[in-house]
Amino acid sequence: DLMPVIDSLTSEDNGIYTLIVFNQNCPSMAIETTITVTDIPSKPLISGNQTICEGDSVILNASIYSNTDIEYIWETPTGQVISSDALQLFTENADQSDQGFYILSARLGNCLSIPSDTFFVDIMPSPLQPSITGTNQICQGDTLILTSNGIAGANYIWFFEGTEIFMGDILEISDVTNINVGSYTVLVDINGCRSEMSDVFNFMIIEQPITPILSNPSFDVCLNTDLTQEICITDDSWMAGSEYFYFINGVLWTQSDEQCVLLSGTNPLLMGGINSISVQGISGGCSSMMSSFAQINTSVAPNINAEFLEDFISTCNEENIILSSMSGPPEVQITWSSNDPNLDFLNQGEQETGVSGLDFGEYEVTLS
Repeated sequence: DLMPVIDSLTSEDNGIYTLIVFNQNCPSMAIETTITVTDIPSKPLISGNQTICEGDSVILNASIYSNTDIEYIWETPTGQVISSDALQLFTENADQSDQGFYILSARLGNCLSIPSDTFFVDIMPSPLQPSITGTNQICQGDTLILTSNGIAGANYIWFFEGTEIFMGDILEISDVTNINVGSYTVLVDINGCRSEMSDVFNFMIIEQPITPILSNPSFDVCLNTDLTQEICITDDSWMAGSEYFYFINGVLWTQSDEQCVLLSGTNPLLMGGINSISVQGISGGCSSMMSSFAQINTSVAPNINAEFLEDFISTCNEENIILSSMSGPPEVQITWSSNDPNLDFLNQGEQETGVSGLDFGEYEVTLS
């Protein structure tokens, strides 16, 4: 055969080929030729993450070839990259320009492989940096509520002093104390892509006002009369500048910034018998705890007018006199009083009493 043909040459066909021509049985001199075949690299494969977050790195891996002289030709959305010493395509800080199709070919010498299948890389945009909304001042014992700008489908990851503490749209911390004071931040996660950390949010705690204490455990009030009873807060539990809210039988009665208030027997919240009264202070927008309950004992005024047997008495200096009431125990209880504290009622509470401590002048005596 003047032109022998060897189909589908591979590197296994490499070697020295010899030609000898025969004329009858007479051979010619041998002619040698060396044939070197370079194998076309096999079709390469691309592996790696097809979905990454903006700002992360595109890392694509190529097939491993046994021949170390392989040259890798990457076709990327931003252009061609040729590498002879790396099995990996590495693109830092990826952005939208890096999104698209990637194709890899392998070249050995002048022999180029079939291109790989296209490999699509999707660059997910990073969420915008979130901000925190909340109250910068909060009362001790209240609930701290922090929110962020809402993004549909996003996960919010909350941090306190750099440590992750909660995942959710709204951060709530009840019964806040000083141990909760510090730096709060939040970041947004959408499909594994995270935003930058928010700016730091700080708040301060306003101390809870002192719990007020009523000056007496019980008060007596004459029901359905204009007579008043003074209700006071003790000196050591009253805070100037605070507003105090008074409750009778659990219903708000009045508010005042004074230490004492006057309760009239005509107050519609009062019932016959035993009533309760409590008070709560508010200062700087923060409420104290409710005071302990005190009793209000109500009595109905007797249907009897207090009357003296005498309208006017004239006596000599230093003499004792006798005063008498038209009514007395046990029908009614009697109280003798005077505008002069030096007068002494010898039989206080009785229908008839002696009076001492008189001096020159006029005295006004009250019977109730």
